[in-house]
Amino acid sequence: MPQVPLATRLEVYGISPSAVQLPDLEVPAEQQTILRSDDAKLSRQTVKLVPKSIDDVKRWVGVPNSAFTLPSQPHLQPMLRTALPISSNLPTLTHLQPVLEPIIPVHERYTPAEDVTLRNLAVSYVYGHTATVSAAQLPALNKWISVIAPYIPIILWNDIHVGAGATLVVYYSILFAHYITIDAGGKIQMKISKSYINCAGIKGA
Repeated sequence: MPQVPLATRLEVYGISPSAVQLPDLEVPAEQQTILRSDDAKLSRQTVKLVPKSIDDVKRWVGVPNSAFTLPSQPHLQPMLRTALPISSNLPTLTHLQPVLEPIIPVHERYTPAEDVTLRNLAVSYVYGHTATVSAAQLPALNKWISVIAPYIPIILWNDIHVGAGATLVVYYSILFAHYITIDAGGKIQMKISKSYINCAGIKGA
């Protein structure tokens, strides 16, 4: 399989290769390294992605539509067997139930009830098939994204080597690297829910 160029992989996030540093990361054997987005020493490798739409969130941290069978009836609410995007057990659509929520209008502010509904719709859209959410809900979802103004922290490396028995603890939504090598007994712990690893390949001892 041909390797996707680095610039193409970064382009997904709107990042230019010349705008960031991509050093190697070495986690020595039997040691622990912790990566936090508020660590000033990591500022040159950290980018805070600011989504302008729900599709940005889907593209950056969501499960692609290709992981699902297209629902025979669009705009249905899926009940998912969930797994992190880094897992080999991708979510599957197990049941489909009609969504009864009315179309939410675009507001400058949303009520607590609307906020809950929009959060549920966002989860279905980002981690399920986009066809399970009515296109008529997208204007409100996109406005809601601008209102809550979230950011998605990503940390960027070239190659990562996790030594034998070592642990890399990651408090970022996205861990980006060229290649990752994990020696025997080594591990990577992603501490943020629905976190994601983007790399060209992972090699184990």
